[in-house]
Amino acid sequence: QTVDLNAPVDIFRRILFDWKERPEGADVTVGYMKRKDLPAFVDPAKAAELKAIRAKEEEERQQKEANGDGKAEGENGEGAEAG
Repeated sequence: QTVDLNAPVDIFRRILFDWKERPEGADVTVGYMKRKDLPAFVDPAKAAELKAIRAKEEEERQQKEANGDGKAEGENGEGAEAG
């Protein structure tokens, strides 16, 4: 199946080029990609996986902040004497 995207791409380019705050020299490049080569945020399954990873990272960051020393529980330095 073939889809002609020339018209919508042309409209999009015109919108960008007519944008009053567009920086001078900014350009638009349109290309094609196979579905398997799309970035993860485009694929709903991959996006959900990325979201879960980011949520876990954020939870770990908050846990480190809550501990006050920048280290999550069980990391090096726990129980060590100052010296």
